[in-house]
Amino acid sequence: MTISSARYPGPDAAKGSIIIDPREDRAGLLHDILGIFSRHGINLTRIESRPSKRGMGSYVFFLDFVYNGNSEEAVSELKGMTAVKDLGRYPTLEVPEWK
Repeated sequence: MTISSARYPGPDAAKGSIIIDPREDRAGLLHDILGIFSRHGINLTRIESRPSKRGMGSYVFFLDFVYNGNSEEAVSELKGMTAVKDLGRYPTLEVPEWK
């Protein structure tokens, strides 16, 4: 569950989580992956790299993002360049700002 005082666009606002497991290791790969989200106007709320089980120097990336009308298209585009595991979509709860 995510609790935030930030306003998300639209009543259906939700976050999604995916794991990206790059098939290759090359300079600029993460830039290219993140560029897909930028081009589709998707706000990333978390990015975390973790060692993969393939060996030293190999990483997977956990991404959380705010769903919008372009999210499915962006994930489809990602699947063309890397392995993607969709962890799901979940609602967010808006709470008043603490004072």
